Amino acid sequence: MAPVGSLASGEQAGRITIVNPISALRRRIDPFRRYRQVLSIARQEGVLSLDVTSEQLPLRVRRTLEASGGIFVKLGQVASTRSDVLPLAWCDELSHLRSSAEPQSESVVRARLTDELGDDPDTTFATFDWDPLASASIAQVYRATLESGDEVVVKVQRTGLDQTLERDSAAIRQIANLIQRRTSLGLAVHPAELADEFLEGVAEELDFDIEANNARELAETLEHVEGVRVPKVYRSLSTKRVLTEEYVSAPDIGDITGLEAAGLVPAEVADRLIDAFMHQIFNDGIFHADPHPGNILVDPDGTIVLIDLGSVGRIGPGHRAAVLDMLAAASLGDAVSLRQALARITILDHRLDLRRLDAALESFLARHMRSGGGITATAFEDLAALIGTFGIRLPRWFGALSRTMVSLEGTLTAVDPDFSQVDAAR
Repeated sequence: MAPVGSLASGEQAGRITIVNPISALRRRIDPFRRYRQVLSIARQEGVLSLDVTSEQLPLRVRRTLEASGGIFVKLGQVASTRSDVLPLAWCDELSHLRSSAEPQSESVVRARLTDELGDDPDTTFATFDWDPLASASIAQVYRATLESGDEVVVKVQRTGLDQTLERDSAAIRQIANLIQRRTSLGLAVHPAELADEFLEGVAEELDFDIEANNARELAETLEHVEGVRVPKVYRSLSTKRVLTEEYVSAPDIGDITGLEAAGLVPAEVADRLIDAFMHQIFNDGIFHADPHPGNILVDPDGTIVLIDLGSVGRIGPGHRAAVLDMLAAASLGDAVSLRQALARITILDHRLDLRRLDAALESFLARHMRSGGGITATAFEDLAALIGTFGIRLPRWFGALSRTMVSLEGTLTAVDPDFSQVDAAR
């Protein structure tokens, strides 16, 4: 016995930590079991078949990831944004990954909320609807009401994900090493290195503190953009595993009938949305990286609300200028200037044949130049794939930017068929 705080801690105090040998053995065996389970699913889906074609493989891999669940779904979603290292057919297929799971019971979620927020949900919230609005492999979402009368949504991370991440990460690295050793795709994209990068992105999405901080930063960037906002986050009711934010009752931007019924002009809403994104990308360097219609709501007064901020992109000032130069070079059809702008955002090997690269960029611009100048947002994904064939790997933020521009262009075109994102950016 000793007064509190008077002893050294850990090994300095002479303490010895004894690990339960059965638990330690299980932690070592579980990744191997998971590895074999995923390979079994891949075999059932035909991924390992000798007859599978390159056209069939992306679909079968997506089905394998969905059937495997857990971190594998998130991994595929992160990988779908990397058109600079994966073929476009793979990115397109992986972008369709959907995460769904049987909801955990009320007793499990109640215990999680009590542990995270320090009190029983019946005390913390005035009302709490235990029928989840959504249930995925990562989290479940509920509606609730605060004592103040504010309506909120509560995102609760599923229990056991820390152990799942540890187990699945080890299995994913085993599979990545297998692909790298035994396939031509592995030789081209270095999956073991990519797995570490992708898993880092997954770990970030599992930290709701990051999502809350993203919401705060985006709210600050949009303060000077009229008619666009993000939902309020209740920080006192949010932790690393629980996120409580304002409930927004509004149709999404893809509901043209709903917009017109509210007296709104879809083309004006589209203009406001692109203004907000150009401001985020080129003025502040932080942007919502998943702008599909379901993540963009429109209040009855026309205010755009950006939701689901777990994924954001960030670009530094120098890189923002380089992207603008890329847009300018593309508008002029100037392959050399385009290559020089690319050299400012990535490292070009001194052994690279610049004349061959310039010729490839010339062909790229000839294919993608629109009449009247400029290229489409989709073409930037093709550009990433093109330079990948030269062994040039673009930074992670460029993949997020190109995928964001493609998603945004699709959303805006659905709202206003005559809209041109490239013209707006220029």
